[in-house]
Amino acid sequence: MKGYFKYLPAKNFANPFKITVQNGGYLKTLPGQPYPDTQHPTHHYFNYREGRILNEYQILYILEGSGIFETITCGKMTLNEGDVFFLFPGEWHRYKPNKSTGWYEYWIGFTSDFSDFFENNPLISRKSPVVKIGLDEQVLDLYNQILELLKNYNVGAKYLISGLATHLLSYILAQQERIVSGHSEQINNLINKARITIANNMKVQLSPQEIAEELHISYSWFRRVFKKYTSFTPKEYQIEMKLSVAKNLLLTTARPIKEISFDSGFSSQYHFSKIFKQKNKISPIEYRKKMRLPVLPD
Repeated sequence: MKGYFKYLPAKNFANPFKITVQNGGYLKTLPGQPYPDTQHPTHHYFNYREGRILNEYQILYILEGSGIFETITCGKMTLNEGDVFFLFPGEWHRYKPNKSTGWYEYWIGFTSDFSDFFENNPLISRKSPVVKIGLDEQVLDLYNQILELLKNYNVGAKYLISGLATHLLSYILAQQERIVSGHSEQINNLINKARITIANNMKVQLSPQEIAEELHISYSWFRRVFKKYTSFTPKEYQIEMKLSVAKNLLLTTARPIKEISFDSGFSSQYHFSKIFKQKNKISPIEYRKKMRLPVLPD
């Protein structure tokens, strides 16, 4: 096991950056080695089975290997090479590397006057504490600059360390925003493709599973994300689209109900009438009469 860490005495000072670094270090745990390092101070050492609660924030970066991270808020998560994860004050947590891989971790611990910022940030929160930033030279360089100043701690170093910690946090937030924005754009494009596919296959009876297959994604993921973005499952959305077409035909044409049921993509008049009444509380014929719109000849 190879590593370095330093813990500073808790002292208050006029910090323009609102972040006061309390400790930092790195640790390389080889496969099969015990974890965590027993040399840490008692107020930071923990037993994985029992976990721990800190009175500070920590930002940890996994440079190599993989492991497990668990908190009282978000449960158990898998950590991989290139992941950054946050610890929040007053929250029970635990983490450890996988015995088969070990890991190489960097961390800093700090207090901050920006508690509202950390508690209400949409990018990083107790519910979403992991950032999949990847192997990033800038992140590693900032950690190394902070640790070098901790090793050679002298007059004025506290300001430089706090400034670098603020830079590190800002950089991680910027990267997370890019990740989230890019991911959202990809999902929006995917949902729009699904909507177009549904609209173009009204009469084909294309199943949601077949739509997911056509988009090269798993059906379970597709169903979950589609509902999150549209408030409908893919199947419900298909039905809503068919009913929308049917309503338009009922109000603007003189076509018989049987013909409208097939033109709007339903397998039979009975199925169409049943679904229509379930959704609208009246039958297709009653709907046409109630709306009292002029019926146009075909």
